Order: sequence, then C-alpha cells, then structure tokens
Amino acid sequence: MPGISAVGAESAAELLQQALLCGPFDKIESLLNILKADREELLVLMVKQTVVEADGSVVLPPLFRDDRGETTPYSEFSFWHTLSLLDEHPFWFYRVEHICFKGVPREEPFRLPPRLSRIPALRKLSLEECGLSAVPADVLLLRKLRYLNLRGNRLKTLPCGIGRLRQLVYFSAAENDLETLPEQLCCLRKLKVLDLSGNCLKSLGFSIDSLQNLNTLDLSGNFLDTVPAGLQSLTQLEKVDLAFNDLSARDEAAWESGYCNLIRNYQWHLAFN
Repeated sequence: MPGISAVGAESAAELLQQALLCGPFDKIESLLNILKADREELLVLMVKQTVVEADGSVVLPPLFRDDRGETTPYSEFSFWHTLSLLDEHPFWFYRVEHICFKGVPREEPFRLPPRLSRIPALRKLSLEECGLSAVPADVLLLRKLRYLNLRGNRLKTLPCGIGRLRQLVYFSAAENDLETLPEQLCCLRKLKVLDLSGNCLKSLGFSIDSLQNLNTLDLSGNFLDTVPAGLQSLTQLEKVDLAFNDLSARDEAAWESGYCNLIRNYQWHLAFN
C-alpha cells in the first residue's frame, strides 16, 4: 500500500499549495494555524528553500509559486504568515531588507501579514495597488524604513503617524484619492523623493520648506491653484513637476522670473484661471 500513501501525500501537498496560492485570506490563516498546532515541522520545511538576494529582497520557495514560477498576493501573505508562526526564525530572516506586495483580488481587502514590524533589517516596503483605503497600523511601526511605496491605492488621507517614519528617504502615495495631508509630513526631513502625483490635493497642508533634503518633488495631476509656499527655499531640488494643476498665469510668471532657473529639470502645465 505504499503507493497509495504516496499518492495521498502528493494530493495533500497539491491541495495545500492551491490554498496558499488562491486564498482567501481567512482560509490561509485557518490552515496555517492548524499546521502550527499539529505539525510545526512542516511549517519549517515550507520556508526552508527561501533565498535572500544581495539587495535584501526575498525569493519565495517553490511551494509559494505557481507553475510559471509566479507569486500571488495570497502566496506572499501565506509565506510571511507562515514565517510569523515559527518559534525560531531561520538565519536568512535577519537579512531581509525589502518586501513588495502588489495587486490584490477585488473581492476582498488586502491583509498585511502579522508581525511584519519584527523584521529587524527591513528598510524597503512596497504596497502598490493593494486596494488600501487606509495605511495599515503596523506600517507605522517600521521606524527604520527608508523607502515606502503606497502608489495606486484608494487613500483619501494619510495618518498623522506617518511623521514617525523619520528615516524615510523615498515616499510615494501617487495615484490615490488624497484630498488632505497631515501636517506631520513636515517631520520627514530626510526625504529626497516625494511623489504625490495623481491625487485630489488643492493644497499641501504642511510646510514644504522643512524638507530641505528633497531633490525630486512630483505634485503633478492634482488641483493646486497656487505654488506651494516655501518651495523656493528647497536648495537641493533637481526636479519639480507641477504639471496638470490649476495654477494661474500669475503664478507661472512669478515662478519663472524668480526660481525655476535654479532647478535643473522642472515641468509645468498650467490651466490659466
């Protein structure tokens, strides 16, 4: 009967992989919690073939990939949730610097894996096109982050706690539905790149002149009707994009006569009032 047992084990492995790849999130959590209670050694085997690249990004094991070697939002969640259940983390865990989630099924909201804030070397996090209507609270605990990408979600505002991520050098919340910004953005004084393009902003709501290290600022595709106050004091700027806003001819003239010639690459598209 060993042949039948082997077939049964293979079938069980296929069913497990199918669940990890296709979700839903509740099913994944229930399944992994059962394995934790019954066979933690299987969880260890599930993440054993993980590879961490030189840049700190993670290549998931075959179990978390489809026939083409691709991952899904569910399999990314499955992998990191599996890791969070282990009593002892493997050595490579301490070298993870970059985690990227992109795209989620429309039928259910994105779920951030638990204990993400416990990854000690994490510096770069991308939550692009994840259908977020709010920034997950655990993201605000990642005080060592230098890169945060929230592009292509459904955010209407950002939490005040964003100001606690003071190591950020790159921040993008482009292509959202932002109508207001918290004043605490002025605390991100190490920022070099700030991308807020493709939103619904009529003003910034914070003092841009505090971001003295900015070299790239993209505010294109909003509803700004005046040039942000303090922009002329950002001496490190190399590129500023204010295209597709509602700036007036007066603002254009004042900008061009006063400051734009100091910036290597500036872009304008003005809807004259």
